[in-house]
Amino acid sequence: MLFALKISMALIINALKTTSNLKSNSPAISFQNETWTYAQLASWSDQFAAHLVNDIGVKPNDIVAVHTKRSLELIGSLIALLKIGATYLPLDADYPKLRLEYMLHQSRSQFLITTSKMLSLNTTTDGLQKIDLDMLNKELRRGLR
Repeated sequence: MLFALKISMALIINALKTTSNLKSNSPAISFQNETWTYAQLASWSDQFAAHLVNDIGVKPNDIVAVHTKRSLELIGSLIALLKIGATYLPLDADYPKLRLEYMLHQSRSQFLITTSKMLSLNTTTDGLQKIDLDMLNKELRRGLR
């Protein structure tokens, strides 16, 4: 079953690349009043994936917790994690703090992608590296223009 999952992830990434090449200026995702084209989505997720691998140390099969509200960056983050081959652990922004801490502890996740507003999640999970999506996003968005 793991083999089938890896093939499915590869198909998703290849479909995104193909669509990005064929329809680079077409709308890919929209949220509230903002839209990213396929080229912008591919660029943002490529840059974020590179940052996660080269600067943070995320590797294939690592569990990466994602604790943020719905946004374009959330979708871009998930695509970046697919590109890396990492597993993402969704942490619902509305879950109580104790539930989030329990999920982090049980998953043994070493990384947490979150936002400045949610960064205050104090957890007893040892070795958890927090990645502030808001700070990083300012740099990544410069490349979208």
